[in-house]
Amino acid sequence: MQFNQFNLYSMNAGGKFEMPKDDAVDTCINEVRGMNVYDEIKSYLTERFGDFSGEKWVEYPELHKQMYLKIEGDIIEVCALKNEQQYFGQGWKLINKE
Repeated sequence: MQFNQFNLYSMNAGGKFEMPKDDAVDTCINEVRGMNVYDEIKSYLTERFGDFSGEKWVEYPELHKQMYLKIEGDIIEVCALKNEQQYFGQGWKLINKE
């Protein structure tokens, strides 16, 4: 078996370095990022954050993060901020095909 520098490095590093795990905010972002169906997104958000309409701010002080959620009429918006700087934002609009 041949070893290269990467193999030696990974052997030395062993299990010392762990990848950071997603927190509650990043988990939510990963879930909604892949959704394209309005009702599916609305259902996910109301299950996770309670039934609401209009705007809602959710604070995560231990993570220094906030989430801004908006469900209003046929529009849904999800934004995430860390240290008051937005790092994620996505919106969806319900389109009736009749």
